[in-house]
Amino acid sequence: IYRMIEQRQASKIMVFCWRNEECRRCLALFKLLLEQRIEEAKDNRELADRLREVQTAHIFATWQRNERTDEMEEHVKKRLLHQFKTGKIEVLFNANYLSTGIDIPCTDAVVLTQKSKGVRQVLQRWGRALRSIATQPSKRGILAIVMSDPKESDEDKTKRKEFMGLDLAQKDDFGGC
Repeated sequence: IYRMIEQRQASKIMVFCWRNEECRRCLALFKLLLEQRIEEAKDNRELADRLREVQTAHIFATWQRNERTDEMEEHVKKRLLHQFKTGKIEVLFNANYLSTGIDIPCTDAVVLTQKSKGVRQVLQRWGRALRSIATQPSKRGILAIVMSDPKESDEDKTKRKEFMGLDLAQKDDFGGC
């Protein structure tokens, strides 16, 4: 994620996780890796300063934890979405909250961290980054698949690669899925 930001490939990134607990873990890991990258970039002050500015958030509707249900207040969700749309938040983590029914065409990239329930869910999520914007006629969406399921069979991996159109022989295709 930080490399997309660092290389100016994306500035508004949605990260989809399996559950809210995974969102929090992914968010914490991202922040840790970002801090490491800032330290590595100390000789490049412009890059280090840019990475220090990266803002993140976790958005959810409800969250079952410790035998209770937490609900994010509507005004908080609206504020987070507004901050994402305006670029104050660059990386927005969620479980299923942003999968359907929300139109945010400014999204540059979608990161999937878990196996999806089906093709339709992948397409809905990827569609967040594919929406066109009149002010960006050459906009392109990025789909990053960052997941590891040790129980996934080689046949399922091959099917997913074929569905996504990934070709490991091509230089620009990501082969880690």
